[in-house]
Amino acid sequence: MSNIKPYLCGGTFFTQLILNSANDTKETTILEKLLKIYYCNDSEENSINFSKPQVSAFKSCTKEAPDAFGFKEIFMRERFDKAVKNNDKIVFDLTKDLVDVLYAGKNMDRKPSQFEINSKKERLVLNLLYIIQQDDKISLDTKFYISETKIPTQKEDLSKVENVVLIPFLLGVWHYIITQRYNKNKNGEVTYKSWIIDEKDHIKNSKHNFRSKLYEDSEKKELIILGTSCELFQEFKNDFRKIIEYIINTESSEILNHRIKIYKLYKPSMDKWVAKKNRHRKIDYITDCKLLNKAWYVINIIYKFRIIIEFENQESSTNRDIKRYLLENTKYYKKRVENDSETTAKIVNPYNVNDIDTLRKTLSELYIELYN
Repeated sequence: MSNIKPYLCGGTFFTQLILNSANDTKETTILEKLLKIYYCNDSEENSINFSKPQVSAFKSCTKEAPDAFGFKEIFMRERFDKAVKNNDKIVFDLTKDLVDVLYAGKNMDRKPSQFEINSKKERLVLNLLYIIQQDDKISLDTKFYISETKIPTQKEDLSKVENVVLIPFLLGVWHYIITQRYNKNKNGEVTYKSWIIDEKDHIKNSKHNFRSKLYEDSEKKELIILGTSCELFQEFKNDFRKIIEYIINTESSEILNHRIKIYKLYKPSMDKWVAKKNRHRKIDYITDCKLLNKAWYVINIIYKFRIIIEFENQESSTNRDIKRYLLENTKYYKKRVENDSETTAKIVNPYNVNDIDTLRKTLSELYIELYN
């Protein structure tokens, strides 16, 4: 690997977006999406007609950004800075548009596999983290607004990052560039040139003529690229919709005779989401979003539903029976539940679901909130 210390600027950031996209989207399209994030506006009046020399000069860091980009306008930089720090939806949505262009473009000649998309996303994040950490002009106490919560992360703590949500991460890096290095694009020229494998003119600008990764394999850290809370919530709804609809649309008397069907509908999704929660336990994304928190209650309600069915054919079907079953068979509840206190009852059965009719009613109410 090159011994040159990398430099983070608009051109080097733009280059990494191009190199790690999963399609052949035009460079001008990517740049236009970047600028719209900065403008905090997606209106047509903010469209700019780029010349190829302008795009090439910005990307290769041979020139500063042209005045037409608006980087020198103090009020525009302050507006963008405020939008990011206030977690404004507009800049988040505009960054999502950029990510869609990079990884879900409609004009792809070849649809990349999900594995390829995930690999490109991971490499993009790892490359940018490497640039930031190796850039000795960025002090260790520099703050990056790279999380959904917009609680800043200092450079010295970036090495500890294990989970990244791509949209706020890219937005946070772009925010640093706009607020701190809007007029220092030429400083990245040496970095850009160090990524080129062969200087022959006819292949110099090909994506395949650039180093794909900036880090050594031995230095690669385990990194999980997460979806946003909204994306996770949508995934949850897709996974559990069928089982929830089956329960609320089936008579209680019939449900008792379909225990195996319910189990088959429920188990794959439950196993998947328990694994997700365990894998991402260091950031409890379920509690990051009220709707996701509600969704997690749905999972537990369906789990208790299976237990309720097991007790339904017995003479005594009480909350105490259900609670005892949970305590004896679920490690999660063993850790959180103590004795037979009122708090215990609320944790084990937060919706006070003790029979199938109550559970169906509870799921019906949640269904309206989750899917409407």
